[in-house]
Amino acid sequence: MTDSYTVRVAEMQDWDDLSAFLKKAFYPQEPLSISLGVAHCPSEVDIASTMRQLAERTSLIALDSSTGNIIGCCICGEIRPSEEDAIAEEAASCECPAFQKVLQLLATMEKNGGHYWKTSGVNSALAVYAVAVDPDARRRGVARALLERARSIARERGYQLLHVDCSSAFSSKLMEQMGMECVYSLKYEHFKDSSGQPVFKPPSPHTEMRKYILKL
Repeated sequence: MTDSYTVRVAEMQDWDDLSAFLKKAFYPQEPLSISLGVAHCPSEVDIASTMRQLAERTSLIALDSSTGNIIGCCICGEIRPSEEDAIAEEAASCECPAFQKVLQLLATMEKNGGHYWKTSGVNSALAVYAVAVDPDARRRGVARALLERARSIARERGYQLLHVDCSSAFSSKLMEQMGMECVYSLKYEHFKDSSGQPVFKPPSPHTEMRKYILKL
């Protein structure tokens, strides 16, 4: 808790409010969504895929102490070494073209950067799927507070790794400030479709997807 906001575990009953918050504060700023032209109209399939993590009770929301409104969130859930296959299967059956491209990128990230499972010797980790802060609530330490709480929850649950895939240069900088290690990166210009064209062309300064881990 701070003087101006509190952080608590997100519950399933927060689904509607949190979905609305993601549409307002996450997708409009997210480089992949911007590149695909869906920043202001994300698919319900994409949102549901992210929000289903709430059932694990490891996701967090920050609430303004004065208004009680959501000003930040950190969506987390468990991942395992089989994550690559799970994402690839979801991508194969996905009927939303834009979200399918995102899933294909995530599967590639896990396929090429999943060596951390062997080097760490663990069989599960807590993954951060999305971090978002209301534009009007920035510079109040909300994102850091959410990530620090996520780290604490991971330790409490017995996880030995915290994992994040960052599509944004800004989030990558924050992860490095948190002491996380980049174990793999993929430049967007190198992730191409069947015709040899880059699938994603995010605005500057977002040039690559980065995979971070933090040993706990």
